[in-house]
Amino acid sequence: MQPATHQPMKLKRRCRGTVRIRVRGYTGDMSTITFDTFNFVDRLEKAGMPREQAAALAQAQKEIFSEALDTTLATKADIARLDNKIDNKFESLTKDIQAMELRLTIKLGAFLAVAVGVMLTVLKMH
Repeated sequence: MQPATHQPMKLKRRCRGTVRIRVRGYTGDMSTITFDTFNFVDRLEKAGMPREQAAALAQAQKEIFSEALDTTLATKADIARLDNKIDNKFESLTKDIQAMELRLTIKLGAFLAVAVGVMLTVLKMH
């Protein structure tokens, strides 16, 4: 295998190297992070880093931002889906609680009827 060769990143001053990273799968207004690659490379060069290395670092940083947005941030659609899921679970739990309440009321009523019957039987015996 031959070692991978890196091509230097070409930066043009007229576009300032700004990168807008969009969130995939989001249907509303697109969230973006603006990352000015030209300015980033320029600052690294001024700090003493060779231009080729600074450009490679800027490219890696851009890819990291893109991956982070795609894998870790929740979109409004994700939140809406979870909200619906929670609402459905809450509705289901509410119905379960109402059913348990009804069964408990019936059992308590039956228990009271038996208790009254036992008390009447005991009173008749005396």
